[in-house]
Amino acid sequence: FLEFSAHPKKAIGGYFDVGGTTLFVTTLHLTSSKIGSDAGPTKRRQQLTELANAFEDQQIYDINVIVAGDFNSNQDNPTDTLSLFTDCWEILKTDENGYTFDPIVNPLGKYCSSTLVPRRLDRILFQSKNSSIEPTSIEIIGTQPFFLDGIFFFILFFFFFFFF
Repeated sequence: FLEFSAHPKKAIGGYFDVGGTTLFVTTLHLTSSKIGSDAGPTKRRQQLTELANAFEDQQIYDINVIVAGDFNSNQDNPTDTLSLFTDCWEILKTDENGYTFDPIVNPLGKYCSSTLVPRRLDRILFQSKNSSIEPTSIEIIGTQPFFLDGIFFFILFFFFFFFF
């Protein structure tokens, strides 16, 4: 669907017919803010602008849309750029923080985090044409660490071997 120019990251999406209503669903993974780099927020805003432009070019704004994925930021509000969208968490769980990256309970997150600050990096946004779709529930799953006969250590080894 879209390859962002600011980084080798992409958004993929497709059309679905749900009960006679057309729905476009896209998922993305935006640029992170690596240690020692302050370019992350600028690149993420550029990627969201490219996504908004692609939606406009392909007339996706004329239908119901869901955008879900790793926005890689707790500070940037993606609905500032995607102004026609609403964050599902903010309307369904207004009294909860919604942390999707919590290095306090996630051992790998703890090792990878430079700040040990929990954040809500992952989001689900929606745009409803003529109020024809509306989120009814949202939950975060997989919040507890699990260990299966050394799988955690294999994942940790794999992560460090290939990414550091």
